[in-house]
Order: sequence, then structure tokens, then C-alpha cells
Amino acid sequence: MNLPRTSYYYKPKPREISPEDQAIIARIEEIAEDFATYGYRKITAQLRRDGIVVNRKKVQRIMREKGLFAKKTQRFVKTTDSNHAYPVYPNLIKDLNVTEVNQVWVADITYIRIAAALYMDRA
Repeated sequence: MNLPRTSYYYKPKPREISPEDQAIIARIEEIAEDFATYGYRKITAQLRRDGIVVNRKKVQRIMREKGLFAKKTQRFVKTTDSNHAYPVYPNLIKDLNVTEVNQVWVADITYIRIAAALYMDRA
């Protein structure tokens, strides 16, 4: 097995947590509970605002060990405004029976803003 005996039998020592670190861990958990979208950077900044000087790597390690992950927010992008004063054109292929390849080509470009549309919105 070409592995040194000391490596095979190595068992890492459990890390002792000092009272200082316990206070930091408790504060990190409080911040993560109050602000679910905060990652290690914002939590480190909040700790520094609270007067606790701590390295961002330590905060990152503690969050990883405790399973504290930032909740990702989903952004909603609205691309179509159906409530407008412009004409709405009928769907010409709604009831069409497609029987061949390349019989119907369809494209939707309602999300592309052009300069003329920008001037219309301001008027």
C-alpha cells in the first residue's frame, strides 16, 4: 500500500473551542438567523461593526462547519407589459394544423427595447 504507518493511523485531535470563539460562534448564528441572505463577507462586516475583530477565513470556516449558508434570492424579471395602449396583433397560427417541417416559423421579440420605444415611454 506504499503509505507511511503514521499516516494510516493518523487521527486528528478535536479542536478545543475557547470562550472567545464560542461568543463569536453565537453571534454569527444570531446574524445568520436575522439575515438569511448574508454570506461570510457581510457577516464579517457586521461583526466588525459590532466591535468584534475577526478574520473572514475564520467566519467562513465556522459557517461551513455549522452549516450556515446564505439563502439565495431569486430576481423576477418582467419582460412583457400586457397593459399598454399599443395594438395587440392576433395570433395567426393559433388554429393552423402544421403538417410539414419548416411550414411555420415563429419568433418573439417583445423583450427587445429599441430607441423609439424609449421615447414613447417618456411621452
